[in-house]
Amino acid sequence: MNKTELSRKCPNITVVKKGECIEKPIWGSTCFISIHGIVSETVNTQWIRRTTEASEYLQKDCIQLVIGNGDTSIDRQIEEGLTRMWVGEKARLDLTLSPGELKYVLRSSKNDDLLELSIELTLEKIDSCEPLWRWNKDKLIGSAIVSKLRGNELFSAKRYVDAFFRYSVAAKYLTMVDPLSTDNDDVKIQLAAIRNNIAFVQHLYKNFEEVIFISSLVVDDYRDNIKARLRRAAAYIELQDYERAAKDLEVVFKVEKNNRDALRLAKDLSKRQKEFDLTMADKMKKLFS
Repeated sequence: MNKTELSRKCPNITVVKKGECIEKPIWGSTCFISIHGIVSETVNTQWIRRTTEASEYLQKDCIQLVIGNGDTSIDRQIEEGLTRMWVGEKARLDLTLSPGELKYVLRSSKNDDLLELSIELTLEKIDSCEPLWRWNKDKLIGSAIVSKLRGNELFSAKRYVDAFFRYSVAAKYLTMVDPLSTDNDDVKIQLAAIRNNIAFVQHLYKNFEEVIFISSLVVDDYRDNIKARLRRAAAYIELQDYERAAKDLEVVFKVEKNNRDALRLAKDLSKRQKEFDLTMADKMKKLFS
């Protein structure tokens, strides 16, 4: 899985019947929709409509959902499509799943082609909400906690990509809390924990530059944060930046001299450094021979 699969995708939209050009859903809006049909030449649509891990929104013909709460790739794409529709509008949403997502949803599938899915639906009505920038501190923190806990559930179920999106939403909420608030320390602690979880998932999918960036945000606030240092050191090792990896591990050992993960990474670092040095020495020898 690559970086593009760790970003929200928007489906292609074809308007079947125009709606009232008055209001579109925004983040946090409650939407009431009717599902008219699902068509796919790639996957059994009846299977999708029975399987919540594929989609929770397609289990019924008439559903209520909140923009931002989707826990699957299909549901997140439906949300993105809805934010581009007017109330009363009927449209066809053409969704895609990558090969990696396809193998995740269809656990026994060996098909490497894209899964394509067309959904015809109507946005019946919206319960409006305030734009995100007007949410107060309590609502932001409360929503962040709910999203983080849901992310933990998805992570425990090994639905790492879906957990990633939940953690990302939680982080977005917390970064919007007033940084000058007198009791902001609790928010920073929560945010650090969420960022460590995000970095873990990014590392699983080999997005090492992202791991370094996110872990550095944690280290900037908490110099001795063990998880962030370990995540960043592991990413540095993968990118062959052995000097920076060694510095992170040095900080960890000062805090926990017998940390098992740090000892394992130090062993791996030493091995890779020796292999790198031997390779460079051989290249230099050939260059000047």
